[in-house]
Amino acid sequence: MPKIIEEARARILGSARATLLEKGYTGLSLRGLARDCGMAVGTIYNYFKDKDTLVACIMMEDWTKALARMDAACADAACAAEGLEGIRLAVEAFAA
Repeated sequence: MPKIIEEARARILGSARATLLEKGYTGLSLRGLARDCGMAVGTIYNYFKDKDTLVACIMMEDWTKALARMDAACADAACAAEGLEGIRLAVEAFAA
């Protein structure tokens, strides 16, 4: 019977994000990620087709958060310039 791993996808994404920030794309390996998460490499493949798909999912999550910050900045802005500044800051944070 397969082992049930609580919050496996979230753990994989969180650990992969931390590794990307610390070591960059070339420093991220699925074997190392599996070891860090305490799971088999095959478990990661149950959630993500390959390393590129995993990284794309992380980028999409981050972009979705940036879009939400842009929406909030525009909704809270007193004028167009404030809204544009909020958008700029959100894009800058995403790029960092």
